[in-house]
This record gives sequence, C-alpha cells and structure tokens, in this order.
Amino acid sequence: MVKYTPMIEQYLQIKKNHQDCLLLFRLGDFYEMFFSDAEIAARELEIVLTARDGGGRKVPMCGVPYHAVNSYIARLLARGYSVAICDQVEDPKQAKGIVKREVTRIITPGTVLGDLIGDEDQNNYLAAVVLWKDRIGFAYIDVSTGEFNVTECDEEDHLWIESELQRVHPAECLIVHELYPSSLWQDNASQADIQFMTLELERYNPAQAADFIKRQYELLTLEGIGLGEHQAAVIAVGAILAYLEETQKTRLIHIQLPRYYSDQQSMRMDTFTRRNLELVSTLREDRRDGSLLGILDFCLTAMGRRMLRKWIEEPLIDEQEINKRLDAVEQLHASSVLRKQLRELLAEVYDLERLAGKLGSGIANPRDLLALQQSLQIIPALKDTLSDIQAEESQLLYDIADIDDLAPVTELIAHAIDEEAPITVREGGIIKAGFHEEIDALREIQQQGNQWLISFEAREKERTGMKFLKVGYNKVFGYYLEVSKSNLDLVPPEYIRKQTLVNTERFITEELKEYEDKLLRARENLHDLEYQCFQDVKEQLLDWIPAMLDTAQTLAQLDVLASLAEAAFLYDYTRPSFNQQGEIKISGGRHPV
Repeated sequence: MVKYTPMIEQYLQIKKNHQDCLLLFRLGDFYEMFFSDAEIAARELEIVLTARDGGGRKVPMCGVPYHAVNSYIARLLARGYSVAICDQVEDPKQAKGIVKREVTRIITPGTVLGDLIGDEDQNNYLAAVVLWKDRIGFAYIDVSTGEFNVTECDEEDHLWIESELQRVHPAECLIVHELYPSSLWQDNASQADIQFMTLELERYNPAQAADFIKRQYELLTLEGIGLGEHQAAVIAVGAILAYLEETQKTRLIHIQLPRYYSDQQSMRMDTFTRRNLELVSTLREDRRDGSLLGILDFCLTAMGRRMLRKWIEEPLIDEQEINKRLDAVEQLHASSVLRKQLRELLAEVYDLERLAGKLGSGIANPRDLLALQQSLQIIPALKDTLSDIQAEESQLLYDIADIDDLAPVTELIAHAIDEEAPITVREGGIIKAGFHEEIDALREIQQQGNQWLISFEAREKERTGMKFLKVGYNKVFGYYLEVSKSNLDLVPPEYIRKQTLVNTERFITEELKEYEDKLLRARENLHDLEYQCFQDVKEQLLDWIPAMLDTAQTLAQLDVLASLAEAAFLYDYTRPSFNQQGEIKISGGRHPV
C-alpha cells in the first residue's frame, strides 16, 4: 500500500466524497488538482501537467491561480464537468500541522452563480422532473436570479412537459430515480446538451420535500403558496432545494417562492411549432440574429433581454392583459421624448436580478454593491419622467411610476463603500473614510508609518553619510535598506546583510524590523476589520433582497416595453385590435422575420 504525504492523504480523503466532481484544492495562492483530475483539467484547460512528490511516488498535478479561477471553472462547466471547491477553512498561521480544508461549494452546470455565468442575456436553469401517482411534476429555477417556477399535469399529458423542458432548456435536469424514466428525456435529440442527474428514490417523497420547502421559506404550511394539493410539484421543488443545499453548502436567501403555473396561462406550443416560428433562434443556423427575438430586442439591460425572451416564448392569451401591454407600448411609441429619456436612464442600470442573487448567495464583492447603488440611483429620475402618465392611458406605466426607490439601500452603500473599492475583499480599500472610527484610526497609523519610513531614510543618510541609500519593500524580506556598492565602506556594523544584487546590497536593522512589525500588524488588523465591516454591510442589505428583486422585475418590464415601442417606431408597426368573430384581418402586412 502506497503511503502518501499528510497533504495528499487529506486530498484523497476529501476526494473520496466527491468522485463525480473535479476537486479544486486550495494550496496557498493556487487551486491544485491531482491524479486523474489533474490529467483531465490539463487536457481540457490546455495547461501544463506537472508532478509533485506524494510521499511514495510522483503524483500528477496541475493548478490555476486563485484570483483567476473563475475563468477556468467556466471552461470546465462549459465542457459538462462539475467542480468541487475545497478551501482552507482556518488561518494557516494558526494551524497546527496540515491546514484544515473543506469543500465549501459544488458548482454544476445548473447551479452557476456570479461571474461564472456565460450568457447574461439568457437564464441558466436547473430543472427537476418527477412522476408521483400518475402526476408529473416539473420545476425549474435560475439560481443566479432566484426565479422559481413549478407545474404538474396528468401522466398522459407528458408531451406538454416535454415541450416545457424544451422551452426552458435547463443546463441541468434532476430525474428522481424510479419516479420518472430518464430515458424519456435522454433519448430525445433536442435535449442532447442538457446534463441529466439521477437522484435516489428514498430521499424524495412529499413529506420530505415539504420539509425542505418549509425550512427554506420558514413556513408552517404549503397552503399559502399554492402547492398544498400538488404533491408531484412539491417533490420537484423539494428535489431542487435539497440539491442546492447539498451543492451550495449554505441557504440561498434570494431564492423566490416557487410560482405555480398551468398550461392555461399562456399559449400552448409544441417543440416543432416553436422551432418553425423561429421565435428565439433561426431554423437553419440556430442563431439569435434573424429570429423574432433578434428583430424585437432593443433592450438596454440584461434582465430586460431575459424578460423579452420569456414574453416571446410564453405569449399571453388573456385579452385584458394583452391590452395592458399594448397600452404601454402605444404611450411610449407616441412620445419619442419620453421613450428617449427612459432609455437613457435604463442604460445606467446593471443586472439587478443577478446582483441581488450574488448578495443572497454571499458572493457579492464591493464593486457589486457600487453597481447596485448606481442602478438604484436612477429611480427618482425615472419616477419623475413617468409622473405625467395617467392610469387611463396606461395602467402598467402608471404602476411603474410608483416604484420604490429603495433609498435606504443607496444611502447605506454611499456612506459605507469607497467609490474606488477593489473587487477583492481581503486587501483593504473597501470602507469609505468616516464610516467606521477604528478603521479610520488604523489608516492613520498606516499614513504615519509611511511618513516614518521617509524620515527614517533621511535620518540614516545623514547619520551614515551614504548618499545612495533608500528604504524598499518586498514580500520576501519585508522592509530593507538598499545601499549602492560605492557606499559599502560607509555601512555601519549594526546593519545586517540580507541580499547581494549586481549593483547594490540590501540590509535590515533592528529598529526597521520592529517598526515593520508594528506596520504589518496595523495593516493586517485594518484589512480584517474592513472585511468584517463589509460583511456587516452586506448583512444589513439582505432584508432588502425581495424589494430589490421586485424593482428588478419592474425595471426589466419597463425596458421590454420601451424596446417594443422602439421596434414599432423603427419598423412602422401598427397596434392590433381584437374582434369576437374569429377572424384575422391583416392589411399591408409583412412577416417580421
């Protein structure tokens, strides 16, 4: 039996529980992969495969820098792999022996968050399909935005669920073992690029699924969310929540209550109809350009583009609801000034849905909060721009004008987060001056320290008579005194030589090292305190996530309405009217695609 080093033994122990994932193992400033994982990653990522001493033999190894890991993970996900992130969960300075490590998150194609998302204009769905007592349950969620939908139907109506699966086209689909035959989906050529995951039967029944739902949303009963009588739907929702708990290792606060829908709420179309109508992609080349979506899309926000896609794929069938949209488009079409002003404001909005998702999943960075602040700051001007709209002209626009401006959110971020804050959260520069007294005091020590180094350098030049002397810093030696070769005869005996270079030599002194310790302690304390303060600010924002998501939906809706009005203006489209004679009359019409 091969005996490995303690670190490799730790790796193997963790890997044993994650055989279906590529394990990214944090080692200093790199995420390393070993054994067969390294061979796969080196091939897929086109990086160098090396080896390290594993104790008894050489172990295949490759690695990627931790600060660039997201781009590598995205490439692995695109190739159908799942990735387990194994982080250091204790401070290496405090560790006795091997640093404690744990898998902190499992990333699969359907559970992608934040910067790993490939196409911001499309939803990235995780779905679940189950069969329970002659009823099929189908649920799907976009983990990055929190959108959650669920339905169920009789087993005989499985063609509708198949068409729904094609419409949603999830990146990953959970099939509950023995509750539904996965071959039904996997043998379907149109689902060839969906990754299917089979779950074991014993973990899934209505009671267990209901417990997951009640725990996620802190509910006593499911009656209030419309799932009480839909057991197949409950199992599908529960399967998704259980899978997210297992992979994300934390409760995702931004996940919305599942919305129950039926085939009576929008026009029912089978897969072939969708394709032949070229709604979101062309028939020949499967491209967005040239499809109905490509023709109508003048949206300025990612969340607007995603909503427009949903409106096209789920056409309304209620005359009153259709007319509400048409009223809004007509108002925006009639006033080019109003439309232009709104579109200029919407151009300043970031992807609020996914910013709220990053906040709710705990991965938001300082720049995300600044983007959130900038997006919400346009709301007062937007409300003012829409203030003259009357309800009888457009109920939708009238309601949008009543949008909450979320002033407490923008005020907190504006007071707390520095406008020049970095993306990283462990290197300082996050918290604005004046927000936290202790942070301000530690910064003062740092500034005084920089001044002390300048005066120390001047003092040493004068004391020793060395003109070519300067204080420098690097990560290996810390602070040092650099002396030119021409001045070496003037170096005093208390200088301790540390390094010889071509034209200079580097020294330290006891005084310089003592002050360095003081400075580094202050810097470390400052960075720790800024990190904690940033976490506190994010914690305060969590209660606002439902309101942020409501605002995101409202802004997305306005973006879509303005986009349709822009398309109507550019293409000279005319508003249709309804009749009750079962007739379609088109004069001077042309096909949009």
